[in-house]
Amino acid sequence: MGGGDDLTSFVVSQLGEIPAAETMLDLGLMLANTFADVNNASNVVVSSAPTVGDLHEVTYDVVGLGDDSVGGYRLHIFGQPIDSGGFSLMAVEATTMCQRAVSDGLCV
Repeated sequence: MGGGDDLTSFVVSQLGEIPAAETMLDLGLMLANTFADVNNASNVVVSSAPTVGDLHEVTYDVVGLGDDSVGGYRLHIFGQPIDSGGFSLMAVEATTMCQRAVSDGLCV
C-alpha cells in the first residue's frame, strides 16, 4: 500500500458541501463514488462495516481505476450523528492501494 492522506477537503469541494446521509453506509458509498472511475467500471465495496465510538466509522475500497500503478483506494470515513437524524462527514482518510511497487510512499 502507498501512503495515506486526509482527503476531507477534496471530497467537500467535489460535492460542494459537507455531505450527510441517513446511514454511515450511505455516507460512505456517496464518498466512495467520488473516487470511482465510471469509464473503467470501478468496484466500490465495504471493506469494514460501520462501527460506533466517539465517531462513527466505515471503510470502503474503490478498485479498478484503469491505472497500471494505482489499483485503488481504501477510504476510512468518519462521521458524526446529526440532530435531524443521519450522519455528516467529519473526515476521510485515503490509503492508496498499489498494483506494483511502492517507492517513497508512492505507487510506481
